[in-house]
Amino acid sequence: MMWRRWRLPPSAPHRVTLGLTQTPEPLKIPGRFNVDKVELELRQLFDSRLARLNQSPVDMEAKCQANEIITLATYDVEPMYIEAKVYLTRGHLLLEMIGKVDQLMPMLETLCIDEAISAGQLNIEKSRIKKNVRGAASATRMLRGHLKKD
Repeated sequence: MMWRRWRLPPSAPHRVTLGLTQTPEPLKIPGRFNVDKVELELRQLFDSRLARLNQSPVDMEAKCQANEIITLATYDVEPMYIEAKVYLTRGHLLLEMIGKVDQLMPMLETLCIDEAISAGQLNIEKSRIKKNVRGAASATRMLRGHLKKD
């Protein structure tokens, strides 16, 4: 297999993925930015990713029950508390997504500790869940930058 390195100009409004990863749904960017269209597209993106994150605890709980796991692993480290003011709807949605990720991590660790999933599967699941949130945040930043240019 031959690998090629692709270079995009900095003004390119999309991201090329090589190798084994792809974004789950491509972000459609209109030619001339219409704020309403951009907001609708972002809302759909956040809704789809939040729906996936909402389904993950249900799936993990089913795996825990199937493997007769009653209690979840706990961390000995105290959580970090940061007070932040969130003004926009997308900020609240992003904060909700981050909260879901925090709920999922102990479930995944427990499944790995009890050997319901392998360490490799644990890493794959963790990275998939984190990419879900990072992708939504980076799409928002990208579109904000493009709107500022127009």
